Amino acid sequence: MGVIVKGSLLERLRRKELYIIFAIGVLMILMTCTGNASISVSGQNLVGFRNKLMIFQILINAFSCLLSVVLSMHTIPNEYERRNSHLVWIRGISQRKYHGSLCIANCIVNLIVLFVFYCMLAVFLVMNGNAAMLVRMIPAYLFTALNIVFVCVLTSAVSIKVPVFVTGLVGIFCVVAGVFYPLFSLMKNVLGGLGGKLIGGALKVIPNLHGVQNQAYRYLLGEEILIRKIIGVVVAIYVVTWAIMVWKREEA
Repeated sequence: MGVIVKGSLLERLRRKELYIIFAIGVLMILMTCTGNASISVSGQNLVGFRNKLMIFQILINAFSCLLSVVLSMHTIPNEYERRNSHLVWIRGISQRKYHGSLCIANCIVNLIVLFVFYCMLAVFLVMNGNAAMLVRMIPAYLFTALNIVFVCVLTSAVSIKVPVFVTGLVGIFCVVAGVFYPLFSLMKNVLGGLGGKLIGGALKVIPNLHGVQNQAYRYLLGEEILIRKIIGVVVAIYVVTWAIMVWKREEA
């Protein structure tokens, strides 16, 4: 498994999408959190430290989850298209171990990207005179990492059964709905009828990624966190991990 993980990891690091999305994310974060940025909502300029920190966390969460979809949706299908899978079967490695190893590689790459984003967050905290918050960054990173792991495992699992395009749509929809969970909850209540029921049904199966990101934000500020928000994503990871273990690719 280690050889498979290493090979897939190196391939992920060579993908241009990784650097394009990462660069866009860095640019957005710099525009948001530097002193010259001008951000306004309803005519009010958001220049306070707490508001900038909240936006920083939202951008880190959103771009990391989006990158997780883009990198993970190709991994397993590409292995079968290049017939690399047959080199694995002749060595007696099961699909469960093979798919699991590829999924682990996806998680590692995206967690590295998340770590770089959090290094930028550390610089932001120091520059704003809040170096004391650095001691709370590791737990905050681990909270956000749960979102990344969920998206990677979900996208990898779905890619076993459906085409890449469909996998991408499913992954992006789950990311958008999860990252902007409160907005979708509001839409459910406003729309009502069939539209509201459809959104409500989707929110029942999509974990609240925004809730986890918000707990990371609250922890950084030294505020009380809601552990049930985190448990929800942990349970979701457990469920989709079973899909990786159970689902098989027919052309194998």
